[in-house]
Amino acid sequence: MSKATTRMDNRRDYIQLLSKYATSTRTGTDPAFTLLGELIDAKLLTGSLVRDMAFRTLNVQVTGITVEGRLFLHRLQEEERQDRLLHKSLKYVPILIGYIAGLLSPLLTDLIKTLLN
Repeated sequence: MSKATTRMDNRRDYIQLLSKYATSTRTGTDPAFTLLGELIDAKLLTGSLVRDMAFRTLNVQVTGITVEGRLFLHRLQEEERQDRLLHKSLKYVPILIGYIAGLLSPLLTDLIKTLLN
């Protein structure tokens, strides 16, 4: 993933915000008003918004997380796990093992023949 794509992707921010409210039902304001406003509008968090005439979120009060919010959080966390390099590389392990076995098969055949003789 390029740095430009990473900057455009707010997945980690959403995970952090949803995780905060998944474990606690504290109310209060948060500096990430725009993201929290989107989550409340999408009915992933419960709470109230204060917006100006241009519909910019000025203040947010979060009262909790909804069932849909918990499911969304779980999906985002699963996507994060799948995006990690280790997870991506593990899907190529069987191909690599098959390739190495193909390279070693003549040697193994010769070894078996010498052991039987």
